[in-house]
Amino acid sequence: MSAPLTLTLDTGHARCQCALALADGRTLSIAEDRARGHAEVLIGQVDLLLARGGIAHADIDRVAVTTGPGSFTGLRVGLAAARGFGLALSIPVLGVGTLTALSLAARAAAPLCVLVDARRGEAWRQFFSAPGVPVSPPEILYLKTALAGLGPGARILGSASALAADRAGSTDLELLRPERDRGFVPIEALAGFAQGLDPAAFPPEPTYVRAPDARPQTSKRLARK
Repeated sequence: MSAPLTLTLDTGHARCQCALALADGRTLSIAEDRARGHAEVLIGQVDLLLARGGIAHADIDRVAVTTGPGSFTGLRVGLAAARGFGLALSIPVLGVGTLTALSLAARAAAPLCVLVDARRGEAWRQFFSAPGVPVSPPEILYLKTALAGLGPGARILGSASALAADRAGSTDLELLRPERDRGFVPIEALAGFAQGLDPAAFPPEPTYVRAPDARPQTSKRLARK
């Protein structure tokens, strides 16, 4: 049985990217660095990939999307697009946590930690026994706590890897990646990874960096119950 043709989307950070993992093992991808406006380019990227591969929308077997942590607006763009494709084409939609996706950039099948700067003195952290194989849930921690226990032997990926190397003496695996890709999800590796996943075990549910700061107004009127 051939591998499912898998469309993969990633819009949770300052890059809009997508990939097609084909049944013959090839992968096509396209990426554009941009802080905002992912919705303006994502569908065009998908159409361009399909044209490059001579593939029709109806040929897609499944869609995968990164689910965060990431920016609120960016994640919503990717999730909405993925669910739209799933509904229109009657195909499964899978969600892969961004920290799991980032772990796929590691070259060796060895333990590692993904550490992502969440700002405000906090970081997201998750441990893996190998790329794509988590051994702990993702958690947001004070940066000092996140760095504690990493030590010189820890292998780190993610936007806070340089900080971990500086403060904890850990090994910064991002330095092994092309400079333009450091800190970003390896979209082609993610597309290949998603081909082998069970959709039932990977629902497309978002994880935001933190809850929105906005709160319902309560002054001069009754608060909603």
